Amino acid sequence: METYVIGRIDRARADNGDIDGVIDRLSPVGYQFKTEPLGYEFTKFGRVESVITEMVPVCEDHGLDVEDFSMVEHRKSDGSERSRYEQGKIVRR
Repeated sequence: METYVIGRIDRARADNGDIDGVIDRLSPVGYQFKTEPLGYEFTKFGRVESVITEMVPVCEDHGLDVEDFSMVEHRKSDGSERSRYEQGKIVRR
């Protein structure tokens, strides 16, 4: 089953760190970022655990805390929610 993750980074949290550095390092490995009025949205094919594992060291290097992000893992086949990451915890559906 193929899945993808959509996540959000609040602008206030992103502005506390180097969001441009995060985007520069993660875009070449398949992350797609969109700037929105209230922050940043990113998409990556894969599981939420893999996204967290990739993002944590990069974000920490640039002064951001991944626990502040929200992420939802979706099934590619129908777009339904598979799991959610909020406040540092993964919740399965």
